[in-house]
Amino acid sequence: RYSADLEEHLATMNQAVATIEAKAINPGALATNLQFFYRLEQDLELTIIDIRQGVLENEPQTGEYLSVPYIVSVQGTYLQLLDFLQKLEQGERLVQFVSANFSPGRGPAAQRADPYDPLMVLTLDLVLLGRS
Repeated sequence: RYSADLEEHLATMNQAVATIEAKAINPGALATNLQFFYRLEQDLELTIIDIRQGVLENEPQTGEYLSVPYIVSVQGTYLQLLDFLQKLEQGERLVQFVSANFSPGRGPAAQRADPYDPLMVLTLDLVLLGRS
């Protein structure tokens, strides 16, 4: 009675695991991991101001996955930054947002000169899912 849909459930679980595996990064492949952010920069016409992969925790990992911390600062218009957040959230990697901070990208005089398209800086503290 309980095993009637077992094969279907197993197939669903296997598909979910495959999706997670495809979205997990290799923490040691720094250049490949950074390309993920640089592609977004190019696609959305943003400017990456700073990007750093954080230090992995020294605690022994008990599972198959680990958290890979990043700090990313990008500059663009408000709409570009919202697109960036959406692409991170729905993109090819599993991303957890720890914190986000918006700040002006230009001084007050420059913002007044172009008030309809102000530049802003978005600084994100985030975590990508990595394979241990």
